[in-house]
Amino acid sequence: MAMQQRVMAARSFFWVVLTLNALAVFAAVPAPRDAQTTKALKELRAFRTRFDPRQKKQALIQEALRKANPTLDQIAERTRGAGVDNVIATKKRADLYSVLDFDLTRLYAVRELSSPKAELSVKGPEIKQIAESLRWRLARMGSSKGYRLLSLKCSKGGANKSDFELERQVEVSRQAALKARRSYLQEVNARDLRDRVLESRVKHRASRKRIRKARKELVETKQEVLKRRTTLDETRTAYQEVAERAEAFNFKSEAGSSNENPTFAVLSASIEKLPKGKPSEVSFPVAVVTRKIPVQPLAIGTFVALEAAGLWPATKFVSAEKAIKIAENNYSWHNKGLRVSTFIVGGPTVLYLLPLVLAFVMSVFTLRCKHSRAGYNPFKPEKGVIPKVGFGISYFDFGAIVALPLVATAFCGWSLYGINGNLVIYIIMGMAATGTSVWCYRELAILNTLSEDIQRTSMRPPAPK
Repeated sequence: MAMQQRVMAARSFFWVVLTLNALAVFAAVPAPRDAQTTKALKELRAFRTRFDPRQKKQALIQEALRKANPTLDQIAERTRGAGVDNVIATKKRADLYSVLDFDLTRLYAVRELSSPKAELSVKGPEIKQIAESLRWRLARMGSSKGYRLLSLKCSKGGANKSDFELERQVEVSRQAALKARRSYLQEVNARDLRDRVLESRVKHRASRKRIRKARKELVETKQEVLKRRTTLDETRTAYQEVAERAEAFNFKSEAGSSNENPTFAVLSASIEKLPKGKPSEVSFPVAVVTRKIPVQPLAIGTFVALEAAGLWPATKFVSAEKAIKIAENNYSWHNKGLRVSTFIVGGPTVLYLLPLVLAFVMSVFTLRCKHSRAGYNPFKPEKGVIPKVGFGISYFDFGAIVALPLVATAFCGWSLYGINGNLVIYIIMGMAATGTSVWCYRELAILNTLSEDIQRTSMRPPAPK
C-alpha cells in the first residue's frame, strides 16, 4: 500500500510538471518585435555616437548660403542693360540670404536631409529685382565710363508693401518709356525713309500719282511721329515723377528690429563711378522670398530599422536620446524588469534561469519516481491497482517530459538572441535542462513498466491445489 501511495503522489506531481512545462513554453515564446527593437536601438545608438547636430547644422548652413548667395560680379552682369553698359564688380559673394531655422535634434529633420533630394529653405531678395532697381538708378546717375559695384547689404525689415509697390512701379514706368522710345525711333526711321523716297521720285520725275502717294505717306508718317513723340514725353514724365518719388524715400533699417521674418526688406548698395569716383550708397526696398536650395545629403539618418520596428511615428519628432528610451520601452517582458513582491527581476535573468528551474522541478519528479519503485518487494505483492504515472502512452509522456522543456529551452534561447543575450552561458544551462528531462523520462518509463508488470502479476489465476 505504501508503493501505491507513493505512485499516486508521483502521478499528481506529474501534472504539476506538465503545467510548468506548458507555462514555460508559453512565457518563452519569442516576441518578433524584440529583435526588431534591438536593431532599432543599435541604429539609434550608432547615430547618437556618430552624429553631431551642431557641427552638421553649421556645415549645411554654410553650404546652402554658398549656393544661394550670388557673387557681386554676377549681379553686375545682370545689371547691365539699356542706359547702363558697363558695370563691374569683384567675385566677392554677397550676403543676401539667410537660412530658415531647422532642428537637427529631431529625427524627422535628419531623415529629410538624408534623402537624395535634401534641401534647405532660404529667404532673401530676388536677384532679378536687385538688378532692375540698380539699373534704373545707375542710368539716372549718368556716368559715361561705367560703375563699380562695391558691396550689397540686406537689412531685416525697414520697408513695407507700399514702398515695394512704388519700386516696382518705377521699373514698369521705365520699361514703358523705353518701349515708347523704341517705337518713336522706329517711326522716325520710317519718316526719313519716306522722305528719301519722295525726294527720289521727284528727282527722277516719277508720275504725279506716285509722287502724290509718296507725299501722302510722308505726311501720315510725320503725324505718327508726332503722336509717338507725345507718348514718349508722357511716359518719360511719368517715369521721372515715379523715380523721383522712389529716390525721395530714405530707407533705413530699423535698429534692433524684432521682426525676424519680414516680408519686405531694404537693400543697400555701395556704388563707385569709373574710373575713380567717390563711393555713394543707394537703398531700395525688396521683397523677401523663400526658396529651396539643394544640399549634400547627410546619408546617416535613414532610420530603416526604426521604421521596420514600427517605432518611427512615435519617435520622429523627438531627439535620439528620447527615441532610445521609447525603443527600450517597446520590449516585451523578456528585456524588462519584472516586479516580484518588492523585488524587480530582469527579464533576461528569468530567461537564463528558466531552464534551470525546469531542470530542478524535473529532478524532483525523477527522485519521486525512483522513490516510488524503490520500496517494491516482489516477494510481497502490492494489493490493489497501481496506476500509471503520466498519460500512460509513451509518445505523450515523451512530449510532456522531453519535448515541452526542449521547446521552452529553444524559445528562451531565441528570445535571448533577439535581445543580444549571452548564448554561451545559456547553451550550457539548456544542455543541463535537456539532460535532466531525458533522465526524467527514462525514470518515468521504468516506473510505468514496473506498474504494468505488477498489474499483470496480480491478474494471474491462482495455482491449482
